[in-house]
Amino acid sequence: MNCVSMPAHINIKFFLLIFLLYKVFLFIPFKLRKSKAGDYATLIYMTIALQVREDMKNAMRAKDQVALDTYRSILSAFTNELVTSGKTPQDEVSDDMALKVIQKIIKQRKDAITQFEAGARSDLAEVEKAQLAVLEKFQPAQMSEADIRAIAEKKKAELGVTDKAKAGILTGAVMKEVAGQADGSVVKSIVESLF
Repeated sequence: MNCVSMPAHINIKFFLLIFLLYKVFLFIPFKLRKSKAGDYATLIYMTIALQVREDMKNAMRAKDQVALDTYRSILSAFTNELVTSGKTPQDEVSDDMALKVIQKIIKQRKDAITQFEAGARSDLAEVEKAQLAVLEKFQPAQMSEADIRAIAEKKKAELGVTDKAKAGILTGAVMKEVAGQADGSVVKSIVESLF
């Protein structure tokens, strides 16, 4: 039987390449790792989804039921978003998708708080407020109203919007510009105040 084999130097290079690729992909996405001394020596990158999972583990250890319920609802929303976008639940959640989902959950919590307070259910409103506090740590830093107003005035001039009938177009343009760094209701009220 005649067997074709690779020369030894190519074989070694091939296995070295495979080994290096394995080492690189083994640590992506990178996590916070403790050195033997106990300090956090290496922090390279952790996605929002991984951060939620780590925080959920910490909430389990601390027996913090409110935080645990919140993290579970976030992970469930991630799965729903993946399935809705045609992916499998095992696929990686990008940071953009995670921020979009978390902002949607924050909006739902704020609406629920408003409805519970209107219905004189302060006990349920308090639970929602506690969960909202957990969610807000994943939200990017919010812009000030002055910054939003400056952007709105700039977009109003760019688009040539002069009447209130086109306020929706202006609101959409401003929301694209602030990209999750401002609440939609704040942007809407600022845009309405320009007319």
